[in-house]
Amino acid sequence: MEFIIGLLILFGVVYFLQKKGIVKHLKFPTVHNNIVIKRDMNRKLTMSYKTFNGIEDYLFFTKQARPYTLNYDVKVQAGSLILKCAKGKEVLFEKEFTQDEQGSFSFTAKHNRYHLFVIGTYTQGGCDVTFIPQSTEAINEL
Repeated sequence: MEFIIGLLILFGVVYFLQKKGIVKHLKFPTVHNNIVIKRDMNRKLTMSYKTFNGIEDYLFFTKQARPYTLNYDVKVQAGSLILKCAKGKEVLFEKEFTQDEQGSFSFTAKHNRYHLFVIGTYTQGGCDVTFIPQSTEAINEL
């Protein structure tokens, strides 16, 4: 009985902190309705969903000191979607989408791994995200 009371108190505190905005990106409840996820090795992520409320975390591997471009194509029919590319507390890119948008972001990798967080707030639609390494080597023409 004490365990159940403690668990309820813990959930209550977490819920209160989330509602006050102290704990970011914590969603209640997590809903995945007709979600389709395709991941092409280490380069591309494609998601489509009827309803999505929650957080998905994808790990992408990079080579240090190499430039990369993150291309995104987001479709939002309802709600909002946040794309966030980060390594630990270092955030490279974070943007909230409430309507369809395409764009890109370039960066030079300082680490070997980066996380891409897809955060949905009762959103409908989908997104395509691609990590493209930029060639820094000169092309020899013969």
